[in-house]
This record gives sequence, C-alpha cells and structure tokens, in this order.
Amino acid sequence: MKSRPTGDILGMLAEEVQELASIAHCLDLGVSDMDLSGVDLEHLSDLQRVDALHQHLDDLAVILRRMVTMVGPGPELDLTELGSGVRLDYIRARLADRTPVSLSAPDQGAVELF
Repeated sequence: MKSRPTGDILGMLAEEVQELASIAHCLDLGVSDMDLSGVDLEHLSDLQRVDALHQHLDDLAVILRRMVTMVGPGPELDLTELGSGVRLDYIRARLADRTPVSLSAPDQGAVELF
C-alpha cells in the first residue's frame, strides 16, 4: 500500500485547482473577446458562469493552500483508496506524486470541437 501525507495531497489539490482556475480565466478572456451581438440574451448569462467558475476555483485553491499550513504533514492517506473513484489517469498519477503537466499549455493535443 502506497500512501502520502495529507498535507502533500492537499498541496497537490491546490496546484490542480489553481491550474483549472487559470484555464477558466483564459476561457473567460476568450468569451470577453467574442462578438456576441448575435447571441441569444438567454445564453449570455450562461457565459457569465465562466467568470464565476474562475473565481470559485481561485478561492478553493486559496483554502486548500491554507489547509496545508494548518494540518502540516498530517496523517498518511492510502493512495489506492483515494484514487479508487478517479477516472483520469492524470489525477491518479498526481496522487502518486508524479510531476504535474500543465493542462493549459498550448501543445496539449489537437482541438476537437464537439
């Protein structure tokens, strides 16, 4: 059984949430640059949720970083148990303390709109 201290896991989660906040911020900037003159007003309010997503993720990252300082190393957590419901290999790899990969890097594959 491999395990990691609670503080390490919280720190990793803070990094991941901050990276997601950065992605949401880029999306928000992209929405701001779009010509929305032909868009139904009902859908415009949905686009504003991107800004809310960015702000919420930023705040969650702050909370997680503060928790790291509050709990210190904390108890060891079983990585198998933590990762049992995780679908993404990337997140399981991060739990195992592997080096993070930037999710917002421009070379992360071809864009597929669906």
